[in-house]
Amino acid sequence: MGFFDEATEYLKQMLDSSKSIDNPYYLKALAQIGMMYGFVDDAGSVIERLKRMESLEPGSQDELEKIYLLLKETSVSQAAMIDAVLAAKKLLAEKGLQIPCYSFGYSVEYDSFIELKMLCFETNLDRLAEADEALSRLLVGMEKSVDESLLNLSISCRPYNPSYGIGG
Repeated sequence: MGFFDEATEYLKQMLDSSKSIDNPYYLKALAQIGMMYGFVDDAGSVIERLKRMESLEPGSQDELEKIYLLLKETSVSQAAMIDAVLAAKKLLAEKGLQIPCYSFGYSVEYDSFIELKMLCFETNLDRLAEADEALSRLLVGMEKSVDESLLNLSISCRPYNPSYGIGG
């Protein structure tokens, strides 16, 4: 917790070195983690490798690929996505909240819309609501200064519930 820049750099190195790895379980996990850290393009390359290897179960391949395609459809650049996720993590850490896992949600009913839920170990609903409001302000500011396509991304702060599982 708190070493977000280092974790992001380490993940980039893992994605770069994944070209020489053929373990489908490692690659699948790497693609999921990559997307949750904002490395959408790199995760897409890993997914394409997995498809060529025919190494994913049909249901999980569909879900993993669906999230990737929806992230791409939002038109948020990989750099802006990484910046947004990193800024959100830092904001929550400054507020003293721990983020044990993340969860993607999406909707295509009216428009491509992605929500990254940062599930926090916190029971004080006022603190969570304040953090969630701060995340909204952060993203609105980044829409104006970094990438207008961030409009299609929402990052929220929610209480962790053990039924979610880790990294759901």
